[in-house]
Amino acid sequence: MNIFDGKAAATFVVLAGVGLALMTNSAIKNNDQAKLKIARIRIIKRALFLFVVGISYITIWPADILHFYGVYMAITIVLLTSKEKNILISACILIAKLFENSFIIDALNKTGQLALTFYVAHVIIGMGIIKTINPSKIGEYSVELSVIYALSFSLCCILFAVIWRKYKKSGPLEWIMRKATD
Repeated sequence: MNIFDGKAAATFVVLAGVGLALMTNSAIKNNDQAKLKIARIRIIKRALFLFVVGISYITIWPADILHFYGVYMAITIVLLTSKEKNILISACILIAKLFENSFIIDALNKTGQLALTFYVAHVIIGMGIIKTINPSKIGEYSVELSVIYALSFSLCCILFAVIWRKYKKSGPLEWIMRKATD
């Protein structure tokens, strides 16, 4: 087991959690049951979407985690009004408020808004490039090269997100998910 195993999955879970917190915070804070019901329905639709896409995606990427996110999001519905999560939501919102005018936070926010697109792109494009260069070395590259490659890919994603969000409201796969679930 290497030090970087599971780090991307953890990052995506945190991003998904922050997204769910932002989606539901207003309804929970104001005890607006109508908004909370809409949010729950939206979350369950998205959970189902991610589960189905994730199960389908396993044939392309056996290490897929989207179907797990679908399950985690479904579990979130039960935990939505628990008191413990309010601490985490408050902390995330406080951090976001402290740095809301920062270019870096804005760029990361835009990148997070395209998380599903980048998750799929990291397999199709990111792993595709590695496979094209030397398919026999997959899994044998050094940690240093892997980190440099991951950082380069991440910087490209951030740049893409900043430019994309100037012209579009959401990422291409996020748009498809919203059309399918809203």
